[in-house]
Amino acid sequence: MPAAKVTPEIAAIRDIPEGEDCISPSRHSAFHDIDSMLDFVELLGSETGLPVGIKSAVGHQDFWRELAERMAQGGRGVDFITVDGGEGGTGAAPLVFSDSVSMPFRTGFARVYAEFARVGITDDVVFVGSGRLGLPDNAMVAFALGADLVNVAREAMLAVGCIQTQRCHTGVCPVGVATQNPWLERGVNVPVKADRVSRYLSTLRRDLLKVSQSVGVHHPGLVTVDDIEMLDGNGGGESLRASYGYEPGWGELGPQLREEIVAIMSGSAPEGGTHQERGRADLPD
Repeated sequence: MPAAKVTPEIAAIRDIPEGEDCISPSRHSAFHDIDSMLDFVELLGSETGLPVGIKSAVGHQDFWRELAERMAQGGRGVDFITVDGGEGGTGAAPLVFSDSVSMPFRTGFARVYAEFARVGITDDVVFVGSGRLGLPDNAMVAFALGADLVNVAREAMLAVGCIQTQRCHTGVCPVGVATQNPWLERGVNVPVKADRVSRYLSTLRRDLLKVSQSVGVHHPGLVTVDDIEMLDGNGGGESLRASYGYEPGWGELGPQLREEIVAIMSGSAPEGGTHQERGRADLPD
């Protein structure tokens, strides 16, 4: 956190010096490899009773391959994985990271998902997509590739009033969105902006459901890689499956999860919710 944004209130909350840069380390102190990470995940899960997951941009593939193999052995595992696309990021990110570090979402997500699909445990993990997925066409591709839900940041920020001046790190955001300056914060009319965000999210949800229904399914999570064609701009195209090398069944939910989604969307879900709602994913012993 840049010094300009370390106000007295934030300094007290985070127990850091006021007015000085707060540099986050590039490594975790609680673990150093996949084994110790999984031990830490299990510790957090047992102490809190909450789902525990990881969030990462995608670069080196060996990490994901080893993680999937260790989880397939049973006993330990993350409950959710959020894959960040390299096209995401905020105005506070170094430009070299925003422009050149990590893979674009579709490539990175497809590679991560494939590792878990190969060992047959995709139904045991909730996959979250992130990286300019706040528009229905991009979000539909994410769901078809195997995402169970998508994060939305940039588009919601625009609804709040962000004009992308990329001054988030300075503490003087001119529209009052990314600042702790009380005078600038007055630029955000909370009731009005809240209504705009609500309407944006409602519209996104409506569009996703309309496209899903046009495909013939109840929910975006049931759209498959065979339902979407990627055009090359010259009159040609190929299925999403062919574009990303998905094998039969990849990107699709198992029968039980499909039935649960259909039951929820049709209003016939049993009391107590689905197994996804009752806590952490059950992995094989």
